Amino acid sequence: MRNLGPARLAAMVGVAVSMIGFIIFIAARVSSAPMELLYGDLEAADSGRVAQKLEGMKIPFEVRNNNQIFVPADQVGKLRMQLADQALPAAGASVGYEIFDKADPLGSTSFMQNLNLVRALEGELRS
Repeated sequence: MRNLGPARLAAMVGVAVSMIGFIIFIAARVSSAPMELLYGDLEAADSGRVAQKLEGMKIPFEVRNNNQIFVPADQVGKLRMQLADQALPAAGASVGYEIFDKADPLGSTSFMQNLNLVRALEGELRS
């Protein structure tokens, strides 16, 4: 070992440490559950509420691109049902009769009024 010199010894130690780190990284990556998209294109408020609820449920999750939430692939369906039961995320909430509060009855055609009526009825039935 003394014949190798300090530079070669340092290089060997560096390579050994790098290999051990790489093996640990690969083992951790393989052992973790594959993550799948739970919700995408969320508003910041909804993303925070969903993340808070997942933390309370002790579910591992990842937030990517500030508006996508990933959870273990085997729990996606169950979590969507549980979160929908608690009205999360709220941004996609259906619109009911309140659609007529913003409508201008003088500037809309009868077709638009009928379309809004159908949307309102669907929203009321959905909620």
